[in-house]
Order: sequence, then C-alpha cells, then structure tokens
Amino acid sequence: MAKVGKENINPLTVKGSFAGAVGLCQFMPSNILKYGVDHDKDGSVRLRSSAEDALASVANYLMQEGWNASLPITWPCRVESAAAKQLYTGGIVTNTTIEKAIIAGVEIEAPVSASPQTPVLLVKLEIPGGCLSRLGTENFAALLHYNRSYFYAETVRELALEIAPSLFSD
Repeated sequence: MAKVGKENINPLTVKGSFAGAVGLCQFMPSNILKYGVDHDKDGSVRLRSSAEDALASVANYLMQEGWNASLPITWPCRVESAAAKQLYTGGIVTNTTIEKAIIAGVEIEAPVSASPQTPVLLVKLEIPGGCLSRLGTENFAALLHYNRSYFYAETVRELALEIAPSLFSD
C-alpha cells in the first residue's frame, strides 16, 4: 500500500488504541494535524517515537484549550449546601466563578489568590467511602478537553504535584 499524508506513513502500519488514538500521548489523528509540534526539529511530528514531540504536542494542546500558568489546576473544597450541589453538572467546561461558587455555599479549603471572577467548575469524584470535591480552574477544564474523565484529570493533577509541587500546588 502507498504511503500517504505529509508524514508519508502507511496507514495500515499505524498502531493505536481501540478508539484510534496514536502515539506516546495518545492523540486522535485529527489532533495531530491541529496540535502536533516538531519540538526536536527533525522535520516531522513523530508522536510514536519522539518523547520531545509528544510532550510538546500535549503542552501545545493544553495551551490552545485554555491552560493558564498563573492558576492551580484545582482547589480542594467542601460542598454542603443544596445550592452548591446544583453546580455539579458533570460537564467539562467552567460554568461559574469563584465568587458565585462561594455564594452558593462552596467552602474552599486552601488559600485562593485568584480573582473572584475566575471561571471554575465544581468537580465531584466518587471514591470508596465518600466523595472528593474540587473547584476546577480553566486548567482542569483543559485536561478534560484532552480526556473527559474527572478521574483522569485528577490523576494528572496528582502526578504533576508529585513531579513539580511548586508549579502545580493548590
């Protein structure tokens, strides 16, 4: 079979997930063209064999989806009031602000240096023995655009805290 595309790859030889995601970062093929970065400057975006290209492509994806380096990914919070519980939408975009969440009864359990008008979403993670609540920033929403699972985004947050706590602290 002939090789196709600007990377000149035989599509029958590409290995990916059951859903079609490919490479070290598991990009969907349409996102490779949109967000792929040739970070190692070898003339090709190689998401299967270049960790530099894969990581730079993920970073580019997150930046394009609204990553804000001046914000944490989430703040831990408590949600007791019925009004605050209505903020749980299960969605992947910010749907309120810090100020409105506090007015609704969300109790943020960490210092917040962001503006009260900062967009956020309320996140509920059902775990054995209870529930974790987080007030997610645009950064959590960017992670959710990459993978729609709250647990995926929370795992990425926890891993980032282990790798570089000063960059990703709540």
